[in-house]
Amino acid sequence: MSRLLPRLAAAVGALPLRPGLRVLEIGCGSRAAARAVAILVGPHGHVLGFD
Repeated sequence: MSRLLPRLAAAVGALPLRPGLRVLEIGCGSRAAARAVAILVGPHGHVLGFD
């Protein structure tokens, strides 16, 4: 998450994410947060973002 803006990194860091979760991000814009979340949920998780 080091490449995220501090405010966005704080928001992603506050989420109760763990490997294997399925996450829906509404209004993902540049997908920066979605990419960070994908790393945290790992290869067995899933992230779907739409803008």
